[in-house]
Amino acid sequence: MGGFGDLLASLQDNPYFGAGFGLVGVTAGLAIARKGLQQSVHVLQRYALTTCEVNSKDKSYQWLLAWIARQSTRAQHVAVSTEFVEDGAGRVTSRFGFHPAPGVHFFRFNGRWFKCDRRREQMDALAGVPYELVTLTTPGRDKSVFIDILAEARDVALADCADKTATYIAYGHEWRPFGHSRPKRPLESVILADGLMERVTEDLHAFVTSGKWYHERGIPYRRGYLFYGPPGTGKSSLIFSLSGLLNYSICVLNVSDPALTDDRLTQLLNTAPKDAVVLLEDIDAAVVSRSAGPLDAVRYDGLTRVTYSGLLNALDGVVSSDARIVMMTTNRVEVLDSALTRPGRVDVRVLIDNASDSQIRRAFNRFYPLNSESTEQFVRHVRSDPNPVSMARIQAHFLLYRDNALQALRHKVL
Repeated sequence: MGGFGDLLASLQDNPYFGAGFGLVGVTAGLAIARKGLQQSVHVLQRYALTTCEVNSKDKSYQWLLAWIARQSTRAQHVAVSTEFVEDGAGRVTSRFGFHPAPGVHFFRFNGRWFKCDRRREQMDALAGVPYELVTLTTPGRDKSVFIDILAEARDVALADCADKTATYIAYGHEWRPFGHSRPKRPLESVILADGLMERVTEDLHAFVTSGKWYHERGIPYRRGYLFYGPPGTGKSSLIFSLSGLLNYSICVLNVSDPALTDDRLTQLLNTAPKDAVVLLEDIDAAVVSRSAGPLDAVRYDGLTRVTYSGLLNALDGVVSSDARIVMMTTNRVEVLDSALTRPGRVDVRVLIDNASDSQIRRAFNRFYPLNSESTEQFVRHVRSDPNPVSMARIQAHFLLYRDNALQALRHKVL
């Protein structure tokens, strides 16, 4: 033992050994301190901070960015967001807004500080835009504060478009806004045959307020409408005005799209926004009758990879979604197959025909309210031509002579 003690004493007196031992001790101490700091940060994040992540695929993402931009008014690093706004006169102007740019931002809400970290990651190949993520962090463990933030962001966004109808189109496997939102079209601006508007709106109201009734009886909660009739009778205008009545957006799905497949069709119908009408326009131009060949061999217009059975299953099959309204239009209802128009796929069939005398009267009085005494004269003027006339032709005639009812009476409706 004496020999070992002497050896240890000699090493302690050695300056090289003392420096090396001290260096090792400092390194070990720093490593322990670093590990302790990491654990402390982890404990702090786990028990003292609350985090919420919102990715760019979520519908609330743009709402949240716009809301954060209003909160962090002192932010110096911002990204421009150009919007197009339509005024009451129908003119479209550009408006520049600012969103928090990728990076870290801070804001205060309801007396609490929040850290906002916006990150832009890899490119989304399907969407063609970068994948983004916003992370909100705040002290405390109350997650309800994030619900308050998202609810306020939603309310602000919806208030900005309360009087507008947004249109979406299919892009890849998702829905994207198309153009700028347009002002809602009043129901009274669409002049239909007597009682027809009331019939459709009553059915729609009964459907959107009967979700519980459907579920209690095990009935799929979805509704299909088929509007048919000659061109120019107001089918698309009716759908636009009904969407405004429901405060719904419109998702336009082109079934003649050459890139459309059965899987993509099903996914699009199942991922459409909940408060939206899915519109299949001119379905007669895309669907052929089964009499043209075997069911599975039928294609739309010979161009797409969607099968006839794929459409039927997407509309009313095991994988079809609930809480959905589908509206279809056609100029030739007689060419549609009965399998497509049966109840469950088409629940309401509405004929929108050429203009009746009543429609002509109401249209004249709407355009020329100060010349109501000439209403019957105009009806006789239109009926002097034995050929049927559509409401689109009547409206075009009124627009041509918008300031002169006498000129509208003198000239033929083209």
